[in-house]
Amino acid sequence: MGESSAERRASLRSRFEAAGRVLGARVIVDDGEEWRVDDGTIEVGLGYFAARGHPDAEAEALALLELWGVVREARIDPIRVRRRRSIAAAHPELEPLLAALDRMQAASGLLTALPAVHGSVAAAVRRSVPPDVRSWPRHLQWVVLVLTLQLAPDGRPRVAPEVQAVADTAFGPGDAARAGEVLRVAVAPRSGRSSLQRLERGLALTLEPYRRLLELDQHDTGLAVAGGETDPAADDPLDTSAAPLGTGADATDESEEPDEDAVPDAGDSASSTVPENLFAAAHSGFLDRVLATPIPAHGALVSAVLADATQLEAEAGDADRVAGGTGRDAIALAEYRRRTVDRSEAIDRMRAVWQDVIAERTAPRRAASRNPDADGEELHTEALARAVAEVRAGAPRPAAFRRRSRVPRRTERPGNTDYVLAVDRSGSMWGRPAEAAADAALIMLEGLAGAQRDIEHAERTAGESLELGIRTALIAFDAIALLVKPLAGALTDQARLALQAEIRSPAGGTNDAAALLLAGRLFGIDAGSPETHPPGSGEAGDGIARRRIVIVVSDGDSNDPGAADERIRALRAAGIEVFGIGIAADELVRRYAPTSIGVADAGELPAAVQSLIERSVSGLRVD
Repeated sequence: MGESSAERRASLRSRFEAAGRVLGARVIVDDGEEWRVDDGTIEVGLGYFAARGHPDAEAEALALLELWGVVREARIDPIRVRRRRSIAAAHPELEPLLAALDRMQAASGLLTALPAVHGSVAAAVRRSVPPDVRSWPRHLQWVVLVLTLQLAPDGRPRVAPEVQAVADTAFGPGDAARAGEVLRVAVAPRSGRSSLQRLERGLALTLEPYRRLLELDQHDTGLAVAGGETDPAADDPLDTSAAPLGTGADATDESEEPDEDAVPDAGDSASSTVPENLFAAAHSGFLDRVLATPIPAHGALVSAVLADATQLEAEAGDADRVAGGTGRDAIALAEYRRRTVDRSEAIDRMRAVWQDVIAERTAPRRAASRNPDADGEELHTEALARAVAEVRAGAPRPAAFRRRSRVPRRTERPGNTDYVLAVDRSGSMWGRPAEAAADAALIMLEGLAGAQRDIEHAERTAGESLELGIRTALIAFDAIALLVKPLAGALTDQARLALQAEIRSPAGGTNDAAALLLAGRLFGIDAGSPETHPPGSGEAGDGIARRRIVIVVSDGDSNDPGAADERIRALRAAGIEVFGIGIAADELVRRYAPTSIGVADAGELPAAVQSLIERSVSGLRVD
């Protein structure tokens, strides 16, 4: 005997009320198509999915998926949502891939919590995807293939040979089970891995094939990326400071004849639309058919949830502070992350400083092979004697030529680089200077940690080492020097907490000599005895040659200028570059000359650090 309408409604109400408790909001369900957020209440319209051909069970599963993914994500990890928005704004052509990753992450979390809805989610995916998508633009075929491999591998569609080829390269030839498992592991909720990190992992697996197929589609339509070639900085779209890929978001593949399974276009007016708008029309039709959502990632509903989440976090933080509870680390990290979001543009600019270096190292050049070949473009003079011997021996095809091949480019630009930032936290830094110093440290450390991730991603893509790496350390000093972050490429939450606590806690004197001594010891150098490290060798304990840079930020005179001068000379004699940034401090600028700069106001400090890093990479002098 089937379930009655009343029973179904009661069951529905129970399930969505339970989802609301997880979300911390009241959820109301009706049969309409509209979704709204009003004073902490989320109104869910199941009719949105029913109108798109999904039966009750699938509509309910998709609604739960929206709540679990978009709404819950905005509440528990607003940084991921804001960063996802910034990626889409900088690279609009990536919206189909980003939307698929949104769905994949949401499904992974939902199915971990509610495995019983797996069948309904898989059925909804299969219903949204036709069995043969070869008439679609190839980059959209890739998105569909990735989505179905994770959520409904038995329903994966037929795709073009080029799409299958990139899938075989990414996941292994014809191994759908392995591909699905790789994708599931990449985006699955896991202790110690944030939602943003899971988005980055998903992009690392899927972005390069998407871009390659997008370029093929652009080539077929005669469209080119703005500026002539794809911006290498776009390899990792989390670098939102990079230029957009260009017309990729606004082009389409006109080579296929439309059919009943074709991605819907912009309507009757599409034929009169300029070519740059055709991909946008294809993307819009694709999203509406395959990844239809009542809550677009950039929509007002998510903005309302984000605003509500920020308020809840603030209230919870205030209550915990008053109570003196045990959640202080979580509160401090939440505050740090809010500061990170507010300063995301500056962080992205800092991260982008190294993009040109990465691009130069990954850009291939034409070079002659060292091995002789029977065919080629020029004679291999070193192999002529061997070729003559082969001819006399009767070899029909002697190896006498060179082939031209593409090899990675090596440049004279900086390679492995270590940065140590030493920040004054003496009593005179209280208030605005301490806040500016904390901002400068946050921007530098987050930006350069992001640049290190960019390097690692480029190395994985190239399949070889770029001989490039960035490590950072942070020292806070007053009467003594304290190591806040050890010298490493990664930036851990422990280091973030220490930064948050130490830089903004001024006290004591201005002992920059102690900070310089500690900086030297991070490089294995006693700043009073440069002979302990050969001058200019720049070789770390692991045998890797590195450029070493120390940046000292202060607003006052040194407690012991003689000792500071001696240690500056010792570090420079050991090949370490020492820079000073003085906040209305002429004496510091003179002491660290010629590699010093002064700022009149503490608010200029983050920009000054940015400028100094840029100059260190470009090789310009700081004077």
